[in-house]
Amino acid sequence: MSSIENDPAPPASSPLAVLILTGVINFILGSLLAGFVTAYFAEQHSDRELQRTWLQERSKHQMTVRKEFLDEQSGTVATLYQLISRLKVDSIDLVDITSPEYSKKSHEKQKSDTRDEFDNAVDAWERQRYFYDFALASYHGGGRDVHAAWSETRDAATAIAQCASKRWFDSDKGVPYPTKRPCEDEEKVLDAKWEVLSGQLRAARETAWSDRENPPQRLK
Repeated sequence: MSSIENDPAPPASSPLAVLILTGVINFILGSLLAGFVTAYFAEQHSDRELQRTWLQERSKHQMTVRKEFLDEQSGTVATLYQLISRLKVDSIDLVDITSPEYSKKSHEKQKSDTRDEFDNAVDAWERQRYFYDFALASYHGGGRDVHAAWSETRDAATAIAQCASKRWFDSDKGVPYPTKRPCEDEEKVLDAKWEVLSGQLRAARETAWSDRENPPQRLK
């Protein structure tokens, strides 16, 4: 049985082997750490790109909705203005046709045509005027100022038509044409109310363009 003293000693580690082993370990750890760091920053960059893309798409969508909404409202206002203008013009024509210069028999056909045009304008007005109580309520910001201005314009337009109709029937009854042109005051009131309405509509449109946080909503 051999003694402990006679057992061979373990070989001593070579300095070169230690350096190589340390280098391998550092390389592996460094590669893992670099991978983690790269993956982390890549994920952060990807999140930022997704967020930037989402914000851009959201902004584009809001602008598209806003433009479509305002274009739709512009069409509504254009139709409304045509309706008011037609009623105003035909009312004035009806008043003028009762003046003495149209008293001759040769103007009877012209009088009849003018009366028919007025009746058609009134019929269109009666059918559509209250529709705009709803249509203009969709204006940006609730449309309270727009709706109030429209109500006064609507009443003024109705008043000038009623005045013109009254003058026509007075003429039929033989009531002389007055010195002051009939319905002139009603025409001035309509023009003033219409101007206020136009201003409110422009202000509502500008607000809808500038208010980025509250895009307009359709009433559908």
